[in-house]
Amino acid sequence: MARKGARDSGRFLSQFSNGSGDYTEDRGRWLDEFSLERIVSEIKGAKERLK
Repeated sequence: MARKGARDSGRFLSQFSNGSGDYTEDRGRWLDEFSLERIVSEIKGAKERLK
């Protein structure tokens, strides 16, 4: 960003927003659905489908 200058850097950063909600809480709920066994099983299944 330094190469573009302060004006372009500001324009670039203004394209993003802070969003809403609690990412940490949402991530915790999402990750609670996955066990290590499920993840390994899905990876193995994906590898089999690629053969």
